Amino acid sequence: IPDAGAIAEVSARNVILSILPIADGWTQEVVFRGYVLLRLAKANVAVPFQIAGSPLAFASMHVGYIGSDGLGVFWPLIGTATLGAFLAWSVVVARGSILPAVIAHMAIIAIVQPWLALAT
Repeated sequence: IPDAGAIAEVSARNVILSILPIADGWTQEVVFRGYVLLRLAKANVAVPFQIAGSPLAFASMHVGYIGSDGLGVFWPLIGTATLGAFLAWSVVVARGSILPAVIAHMAIIAIVQPWLALAT
């Protein structure tokens, strides 16, 4: 990162990089935790498989965001799938409410997005 201090500075650029992607986090939760988990539950898929299936779809959707080749793609996918499993677990614990997952995902994006955007 040419100017690491730019990541933490309060600026219009960082506000935009944090706020605009929050809508994307919300829609991802509606799809991957709301729709996918609901469909798996209605199909009587066991909860552990629900918690495993949703994150795999979630991680596969993020392949294009990573921008690496070979094993450089593998480790971020593990991290994304782990996050997806945690978010799926939060929906199961909340008895089907996606609100905890939406809030967590939006908070993660607001904090991490400027760093990701400026790291390239």
